[in-house]
Amino acid sequence: MQSVVSLRREAAAFRRRWTILALLLGTLLRVTGAYPAYAQAQKQETNPLPKLTNVTIDLFRMLEWEPTENFFRSASPIRILFEFTDLVTGEKSVTTLEADDVEGSPTTEIRVRGKLTLTRSEGVLKGEQLQFSPEERTGTVMNAETRVANLSLKGSRVNLLPGQILKASGASFTTCIHGRPDYRITAREVEVQGERQKVKARDITVWLGGTRLISLPFFEKSFRRTVQNPIPLPGYSKEEGIQFRFRNELLSTPRVLWDYDVQLSLRRTPQGSITYESDLRTPKPNDPPPSSRRIFADNPQRTALESNPALLASSTDLPENLPRATFYVQASSNEFVYNRKRSDLRISRRPEVGVSFRNLLNRPATPEIPPGTRPEAQSAFGRGFLSPSLWLVNAEVGLAYIRERPSRVEEARLGARMDATSPLFQITGPIYVRYGGTTWMNLYGNGNRYTLFAPEVETDVLLRPNTLIGAAYRYQHSFGATPFLFDRQDVRHELSLRYGFIGAQWGYELRVKYDMERKRAYDTLFSIHRRFDCMEIGISYQARSQGLGVIFNLLPGALENLGREERE
Repeated sequence: MQSVVSLRREAAAFRRRWTILALLLGTLLRVTGAYPAYAQAQKQETNPLPKLTNVTIDLFRMLEWEPTENFFRSASPIRILFEFTDLVTGEKSVTTLEADDVEGSPTTEIRVRGKLTLTRSEGVLKGEQLQFSPEERTGTVMNAETRVANLSLKGSRVNLLPGQILKASGASFTTCIHGRPDYRITAREVEVQGERQKVKARDITVWLGGTRLISLPFFEKSFRRTVQNPIPLPGYSKEEGIQFRFRNELLSTPRVLWDYDVQLSLRRTPQGSITYESDLRTPKPNDPPPSSRRIFADNPQRTALESNPALLASSTDLPENLPRATFYVQASSNEFVYNRKRSDLRISRRPEVGVSFRNLLNRPATPEIPPGTRPEAQSAFGRGFLSPSLWLVNAEVGLAYIRERPSRVEEARLGARMDATSPLFQITGPIYVRYGGTTWMNLYGNGNRYTLFAPEVETDVLLRPNTLIGAAYRYQHSFGATPFLFDRQDVRHELSLRYGFIGAQWGYELRVKYDMERKRAYDTLFSIHRRFDCMEIGISYQARSQGLGVIFNLLPGALENLGREERE
């Protein structure tokens, strides 16, 4: 009888917690306006098309003109200039057509039987056999090749659609700029959204040089930034055996990101997460999607200095430090979380909702430091220490119902977190220092409260502009009690040693993490990668999990990378 009463009490407590979560979720959705933001991201903008205001035909040898029919014909080379006016902003743009064997109406339909070059604001397209509607800015080109945004696209048939969209059949695309690209992706059908620098493709095959890697039924990525894990990548760890990771974006705009991250292994049930993030203020058209949750999802106790690398950071380490406030919802199942004392912790968020604030003080963006140059830094005794505008400050508030394994703890948690990172200070010559800290305060459904402070300091010595030796010290101190293991203080005194090199092509890094109380290293990480003009490949190894991973990232193409040589 006592066990039945106990079960009833637990069930009632469970219902109360979920009722509180539901009420707070509804409140957050209403306060932050997440529903309107999602609807706006889903709704296609209906701005009117630019109006065709003028047509000029020149550079022809012989032209047949029928003014009553508004029809022309030219069997020789010809150039046509179409001038458009944006009905909203009043800005003017020009589309230029250079072709052989052209006929049609200058305003309604033009047909090209020979070769052609169509130059628009979003790129240059070359091909043959064009059918083009100037007023609607639509058409079809055969055997076409174009570079739109930072992508090179080829297709046996390319359709020009409104809104700077290209749809190609029998296509291939790459961000490489060489004649023989390092990688390419072939597809039955490709849609390129030039303004968003986004690609949707069906029945794709990924090629590394001339080697076929993998075929997939569907592919959707934004090439506005580095594309991590574009295909399912293999890995290995002692606990899970061989594993594959699937990561993709279901929705990606400057305001909204909706993605999933799933991992399949031979020894465990599937694990992963799905995340929805929406900016609370309207971003600029070229801003990257929000991504506040990625760096803390699998490492909740990540340090401030780890989250915001300063020297010799690879392209995949650099976070987006735009000032932004983001509403997020994240659900996960059996997701592995990194801990400095235990390697078996997994949590399920059911779900977690909150608001994340990045770069609260609007610190100016720090450009990537080119190899072969020394970084600019504040004086160690200057005013940067007391100047708030030079510090990078981030914060978040979230509510979650969490289930932890193997402790089998299930509890609601209301948490607030803040981290701050100082600018880089120069002590003398090649010696640099920076400091920061993290603090979080949690309130749990069982009435417990828990607070943790973690100040830290880092010193780096640049042996050469592209080679460093670094050391960081972190101290943790906590108050109160938490029912969980994953957010509990793990290592009180931590020393992290780093040796790194990043050249124009090769890069490698070795990190050793040392528990000063137990007087032993608890983890060692090593990675080596080779960077091309449009992709990055390599391998990584982690001693704590005895895990081996594959690095394969696609980089946005850049003309300045052409012909560059490694500088060591």
